[in-house]
Amino acid sequence: MPRLLTFLDALSNLSEEEMEKLIRNFEVVVRVATKVDDRTRYLLENVVDALRQAKTEEVKFFGIIRTLQDKDVRKSLGFLLNFAKIFGKVIDE
Repeated sequence: MPRLLTFLDALSNLSEEEMEKLIRNFEVVVRVATKVDDRTRYLLENVVDALRQAKTEEVKFFGIIRTLQDKDVRKSLGFLLNFAKIFGKVIDE
């Protein structure tokens, strides 16, 4: 989890130009990954769309609590936590 937080912090410090380059590179990876199943490809394409739309903004503690009222935020956090749990098991193998 600390590595994920470090990665997310690094992402938040990228310029718009650097972020656009990262997104383009990620799109190439998604296109090349033809051996993945349809669900994985669908999820990766949605990650690219979310990266394009997301804006960096400072959120204070109570702002975080307020965003937890949003169903989409809870759904994505649930996905990320489940991913982290499964990924942690894979790392230990």
